[in-house]
Amino acid sequence: MAEVIRRVAIQNLRSHARTEFTFGPGTNVLVGPMGAGKSTVLEAISLVLFGSCPAMKRRDVVMEDIIRQGEREARVELEFVGKDGKACTVVRRFGEKSEASIKPEGEDEVTGVRKVNEEVEKRLGISYDVFERAVFAEQGRLDAPIAGTGRSRRERIDELLGLLVLEDARKNAMKVAKSLSDRAEELEGMVSVLEKERVEEQLVEVASRISSLQSKISELQAEAERAGRRCEETRAEVERLRGIRNQVESLRKQLMELEGKEGQQKRWVGTMGDRLGERAHLPLEVLRAEAERLAGEVLAA
Repeated sequence: MAEVIRRVAIQNLRSHARTEFTFGPGTNVLVGPMGAGKSTVLEAISLVLFGSCPAMKRRDVVMEDIIRQGEREARVELEFVGKDGKACTVVRRFGEKSEASIKPEGEDEVTGVRKVNEEVEKRLGISYDVFERAVFAEQGRLDAPIAGTGRSRRERIDELLGLLVLEDARKNAMKVAKSLSDRAEELEGMVSVLEKERVEEQLVEVASRISSLQSKISELQAEAERAGRRCEETRAEVERLRGIRNQVESLRKQLMELEGKEGQQKRWVGTMGDRLGERAHLPLEVLRAEAERLAGEVLAA
């Protein structure tokens, strides 16, 4: 942490009435006799950053125990550079009422104990637990990160190296992947249902169109049958009229023939009248015989 902490100011914390330290790049060393307050500086850094320290977390002390005797509150101010390169100033007050604030460079001030804790962890990129185990080492507890059973040491080392975070991320990623897979299957089922419904709708539409076309075909067939009947009726009428025309032509020929015969008969009658007139002086029997002969000629003609 020395490489990111620029300054810490302590007021009324244990043996420190007013103490300020300015840190430079690289390693910084606090030197002093036993009881001079070196450990309190580390506690102050932990308190101002995270609002707690290992002794308080273990309930070895309470806040009233670390406030300077005779004072009502303690105050710690710390300036550090976050992982994004921005300088941040954190201030905490401890006493009857705890207050906290952080002011990132070029940004608005954030207040409130919980919000400040979250902002510090975000700016530093580590949690209080990692800070306690990897950075903060109390007197007599320098081996704390590697003490304990093999499993606990492995868990501490994994946490220090960020492997627990990676493992949690892996598990979360697997959960997300499983959730996405389940969702994909659900969506596939929905797509199948929707596709089936769409196909069924199309089939209904096609069936309706087929029914409509069949009705139209039936109408056209009925119209064709009616047209066929009308055609047959027309053809029969044409044949009938053709027959009438033939009869008329035949009658016309017969009439012409009769008219010819009538002319002939009129001529024969005229001739017979002339001939009978010439023979008027002849006896009646002769005239009757002549008239019968002429009538026979007319009938023969």
